[in-house]
Amino acid sequence: LVAGWGEDEGDHPLRNMSFFNGTDYPHYTKARPTWSFRVLDGGSEERTLNVKDFDGWEYCADEVVPFSIIFGGVVFNSTTSRRDIDGFGALRNEDKYDDLPQGRCLTYFSFYYWSLDAWTLESKIAKVENSTVYPTSSQRSTHPLEFGDLSAAALQMLRETPYLFARKFRADARLPSYEEVVLKPSLRIEPPKPVLHFLFLAIDSVSHAPIWQEFFSNAPSGTWRAWLHCKKPAACRNSTFYRKIPGIQIVKEVPTSYC
Repeated sequence: LVAGWGEDEGDHPLRNMSFFNGTDYPHYTKARPTWSFRVLDGGSEERTLNVKDFDGWEYCADEVVPFSIIFGGVVFNSTTSRRDIDGFGALRNEDKYDDLPQGRCLTYFSFYYWSLDAWTLESKIAKVENSTVYPTSSQRSTHPLEFGDLSAAALQMLRETPYLFARKFRADARLPSYEEVVLKPSLRIEPPKPVLHFLFLAIDSVSHAPIWQEFFSNAPSGTWRAWLHCKKPAACRNSTFYRKIPGIQIVKEVPTSYC
């Protein structure tokens, strides 16, 4: 996977692309970021393309480059609005998911138009004594909120969230209790809750999809995971069973042979 810079000449596909260079406005120049990535389109064979193969696409390079290089470039079509990405989780291309967190996120952040928790945590911390939060504004909507001074109580609130990181902190932020609160081993160690895994072995689908759908719909959330190991993954992704079982993941194929 190679990242670099390309020249925008004539009718080159990059002519309609933009990138952000640290300001709130996109800058159009002759130099364009280009990189190669794996294509995640549900096919049985992985393909590698360069971003120059796409036309008329505007993007923030500092966001799209890391994601596509780490996970791959996600391609949706008219029949598939969901892709299961190894290490990330399910990514859906539907309007109802536009403002909802998707995949696995380990960093807390909050923007003016979008927040992981509907701005709940930042509102609570802002009310804590000797703690300061600087929310973003419509004029700086591309920048996340900033944490200033945080007391021990505010740091404890961050510690108790499911996130491992938080952004961003001001350079002059004072965190006098950081080591005591954040780096100290937790006194409340809860054993992991048991999870029951279901592995379905199939050729191109699984029978009795409505029955399985009703079975899993009655199970408490977080107590089970479903996996689908297919001889024909592309056919399984288009099957009724795959569409009806929420959260089911197709097992990635590996080369096999008889001894």
